[in-house]
Amino acid sequence: MRTHPLSSRHPIVRTSLRAAAGIALAIAALPASAANPPFAIVGPTEWNLPIVPSANVFIQSFYVQNSDVAYNRNAREVAGPDAHAYVGLSRWAHLFSFKALPKVGFFWEYLQPEVDVQPSGNSNSVTGMGDPLFDFAAYIRPTDSFTIGYQNLLSVPIGNNTLSNHAWIEYPTVIFDWHPSGSHWFDKFGDDGTVGAGISSTVRNTACAGVGEDCNVGDTYFVQDSIRYQVTSWFAPFVDDIYQGQSSGHTEVTHTRIFGNFENDIGGGAKFNFTPKRWLAVWYLTSTAGNNTVKTKSIYFRFVNIF
Repeated sequence: MRTHPLSSRHPIVRTSLRAAAGIALAIAALPASAANPPFAIVGPTEWNLPIVPSANVFIQSFYVQNSDVAYNRNAREVAGPDAHAYVGLSRWAHLFSFKALPKVGFFWEYLQPEVDVQPSGNSNSVTGMGDPLFDFAAYIRPTDSFTIGYQNLLSVPIGNNTLSNHAWIEYPTVIFDWHPSGSHWFDKFGDDGTVGAGISSTVRNTACAGVGEDCNVGDTYFVQDSIRYQVTSWFAPFVDDIYQGQSSGHTEVTHTRIFGNFENDIGGGAKFNFTPKRWLAVWYLTSTAGNNTVKTKSIYFRFVNIF
């Protein structure tokens, strides 16, 4: 079997099957981060939310991650666990508003990760449902060109035992979208942003730090930005930049330190509008820097259908 500079006892490798699997939005609470920040699935026009009496949205996201490279604690690239993750995220949302609040909208959402991880060598794959997430948001559109809001995501630890975070995780998040209107070339730009944190309960899993104890992981914080340019009514290229960090934590009994981590990912792709209510986005992300984490090397797909 292949060997790597990272020992199988290293936290990056130990968590690769759980964290590199993505558990979609909930991966940040693991002892050592592993590729794909929580809001890497946010793409172009994600937060360009309409004010409507009632609307339903189905979103299917999917990404493929190759974990053959990692960053050690000195921020140097080393060989990673060499696992491949295939992660789907099915999302069902309902948007609504009230006549008494004409510039305010709301939505609730259910998100379900579907995960398949292919380890290196002859190890068996790990397949199943990740921890589901529940989301509620309120947002305001003071002008037709600007949206700002607050959403709160909650990850519930009831997914497949191998893929679960084994902790409740809350993501308080500020969201915004800006897109000017006009006939000039610069009016075709748009910007979606996400700023937030991940706050985790105690991880009830004695393998979380590899020493047979539950653990308290550090809080996560992240900033995401997606800038697009609407070339035509159906085609919009965009670039994405995401920074995520996590503070240090410790095990529950012996208070062994669990080192924090960070990563910065950059990439880009394109959005294709089939109709005003149906579109597809494709993009690629890769880490430009990090420490104590698996390097992000992922292709993302997202299909949106409003009905």
